Amino acid sequence: LCLQDAMQGGESLLVSTVTIYNEMRKRRPDLVRMLFDPIATDRRGEIPEGQKPYFEIPVLNWHAGLLTGIYQRQYIDSAQRFPDAMRLTAAHVEALDLFDSLAND
Repeated sequence: LCLQDAMQGGESLLVSTVTIYNEMRKRRPDLVRMLFDPIATDRRGEIPEGQKPYFEIPVLNWHAGLLTGIYQRQYIDSAQRFPDAMRLTAAHVEALDLFDSLAND
């Protein structure tokens, strides 16, 4: 979600989680709530001893009154290959798709 284009240069790879959250809250408050649910995320082979090959963490979380975000869509999608990982619901996928769309806008 670009608020101001650069005077020159390439595309930005950074985006404000707070801006995306606020825009999702305006457009689809039902979906933004889904991003506070724990979601299976692939560890990509970096598995501590005795742990699962994925961890469950929300995309968005409130910590000490501040909004935090951890998001790697490809890690979320690849965690679905593990049979015991929490399945993404259609609403979760729709929320993640909207998050992606706003981040790439």
